[in-house]
Amino acid sequence: MIHAETSAGTRVPSAFNVIIEMAAFGDPVKYQADPQSGRLRVETFMMTSMRYPANYGFVPHTLAPDGRPLDALVITPFPVVPGAVIEARALGLMHLTDDEGPDTKLIAVPIASVCPPTGNLHSLDDLPQYLLHEFRHFFVNYKVLEHGKWSRFEHWGSVSDAQNELNSAIAAFERQLADPDPG
Repeated sequence: MIHAETSAGTRVPSAFNVIIEMAAFGDPVKYQADPQSGRLRVETFMMTSMRYPANYGFVPHTLAPDGRPLDALVITPFPVVPGAVIEARALGLMHLTDDEGPDTKLIAVPIASVCPPTGNLHSLDDLPQYLLHEFRHFFVNYKVLEHGKWSRFEHWGSVSDAQNELNSAIAAFERQLADPDPG
């Protein structure tokens, strides 16, 4: 399950790779890909009785403002096994702030050749409102039982915002590779 050689994709920003860490509606165990080994590590057991409302992972070879790879929620008709790579496209962004600062998440669906039913989804406006409420509710509440942890919803972003965020995260990753010690 080593993903060091998995790129962000060849058609960025219109399509990109996501490495899944958490399957939709899976057990409340949060996994994170170890950057050195590529293996999934148990990050924490979630203290709330909640489950991720969509497949959750990250876009490889990106660096978000929080210093980690750019997060992505991928909406699929079935859960995707952790460690799998899925080619996706953005419908928009969810901007949050948590106890560590800004926390942005791409909202995505698989490309149409992987999941034909998602071909007619083009923006967050095409999703059922309850799904957006579910995403918001989950990320605002999943940390509430962890001492000192919190998360606040800020706003939604468009497809264009998501593509710009993705391009910025790739550029930040490339800058870090070019100058790993900027200090």
